[in-house]
Amino acid sequence: ATPNKYTVTFDGNGGTISSNAKKGLTVTFDAAAGNSIPNITAARPGYEFTGWYTDKELTQKFEGTVFGKAAITLYPKMVMDDEIKI
Repeated sequence: ATPNKYTVTFDGNGGTISSNAKKGLTVTFDAAAGNSIPNITAARPGYEFTGWYTDKELTQKFEGTVFGKAAITLYPKMVMDDEIKI
């Protein structure tokens, strides 16, 4: 079967995005091969990046393998450094 292609847009949500991902990224996805999005992170001074979410409210964590539609926008969750529990 031909792998599906998805366009993933990364929203900085107040931070900066690693790589060239901010402009959108086309991901070729093959579920049988276990593909996921490349390792792209977000950064903001004083905050720790904790993962990508499919909604601005940061309630739906993106697992990296389930897209559901051809184009999605991902939002980074970042917590203040002093909120990180060690």
